[in-house]
Amino acid sequence: MAVNIEKFPFKWMPSMIVYLEKRRNETFKSFKLSRAIGACYPDTKEIAKMLNYLTHFGKISKNKDNQYFIKYLNKESPPDRSFRFRNIEKLDRILTILKEKPVKLEELAHMLERKPREVDNDIKFLKLITNKGRVCLDGGKYNFSVCFVSWTKNDTY
Repeated sequence: MAVNIEKFPFKWMPSMIVYLEKRRNETFKSFKLSRAIGACYPDTKEIAKMLNYLTHFGKISKNKDNQYFIKYLNKESPPDRSFRFRNIEKLDRILTILKEKPVKLEELAHMLERKPREVDNDIKFLKLITNKGRVCLDGGKYNFSVCFVSWTKNDTY
């Protein structure tokens, strides 16, 4: 089953990205961010951690051979999974494959043992949230700030 943008956590991810991107390089405490996007405080913290994880890898792109790949690929270890990781496991599997090599949709779907339209839906979602930059967390494990950093040519790792 593909990402359901009507349900937690996915329904708030695009609005969080839009809000943070408009205020790029500013940091926000989770509480302030939760009021801005309309999610409760605990969910906002979880969503921020998930976005930090998902956007850490880089920007999902498609090359002229219709292969998906990760642009600005981050070779560093991904952030800690101290959130409800099971909610994004399918997206993580896509990222895991794409960080290794460019792949066409049909091949990716076969590797994931899923239908191509489901994988395409998930890739569109990943492209949406990784398109303009990455979500960064700063501070302690429980009392952190969230900010958005745009991709630059210097982000190629």
